[in-house]
Amino acid sequence: MNKTLLKCMLGSYGLSALIGILSILSGGFALTLNLLGTSLIISGALTLLLLAALLKNSGHHKLRFLMVFSAVMTVLSSVIALVFIWSGSNDPPEQGMKLMFLALTLSLSGLHFGYLLFWKHSNTAFRTVVVSLGVFNIFLVSLIVIGFYFDFIYPLIFIYVNDDLFARIVSAIVVLVLIGTITLPVMNFILRGRHHESDKGIPDRRITVDISCPRCGFECELKVGHVTCPQCKLLMKFGVEEPRCACGYLLYRFEGSSCPECSRAISDHMRWQTLTPNSESSG
Repeated sequence: MNKTLLKCMLGSYGLSALIGILSILSGGFALTLNLLGTSLIISGALTLLLLAALLKNSGHHKLRFLMVFSAVMTVLSSVIALVFIWSGSNDPPEQGMKLMFLALTLSLSGLHFGYLLFWKHSNTAFRTVVVSLGVFNIFLVSLIVIGFYFDFIYPLIFIYVNDDLFARIVSAIVVLVLIGTITLPVMNFILRGRHHESDKGIPDRRITVDISCPRCGFECELKVGHVTCPQCKLLMKFGVEEPRCACGYLLYRFEGSSCPECSRAISDHMRWQTLTPNSESSG
């Protein structure tokens, strides 16, 4: 499915480029301009659908319904835009325009939320950035919805807040959303690198297992390496093999599909997974 979307998207890009060149050489006839607009809309829709499909298949169960909703909104906005292009009307209906832009806004907002939920990190600063971006997302979408269907609210807001100050605040939030969205992969890379450098594996962690001596039955703690039963002096050895890439990169708490050091593909049975109570009991 994803490969088909990718091929269609790349094909639509090439078709858009070809139609664009033809429209320039032909002097911009109405038919070629309509075809160019159609190809650009289809290219954009396929791009958003591909992103939704990739996030949907990322393994996060919360993203499935959200990405389906985003895909539906993408298709809806694209269909309305295509109707406007081929209807030949120079003055499209206002309600139709509002619906198209609202559907596109909800699609982009859903994709942005999916992007935020895609990142899984226990670091407090990272989570704070993700939550802040989610709040800003809701705030900006609310402003657009109010502007489309509840514009009478803005005069009430401007009674208490200066309109110029309000515009500056919104502009600052937009900039923060853009910067934060771009920064998340960099933060994730830096934090995971620090985690890998600080965690050298199980040998550096004190791990003990409560067992009964297989010879005398005396209960004792077995540590990593060699240990002797306190009662019968049976010598035992406890070894633990951690999942590591062939290059030696420790895969503890690493959820990617390829090693960040050497780019080798990591098989499913070696990937870290956060288990739920159901999965623990079933395993």
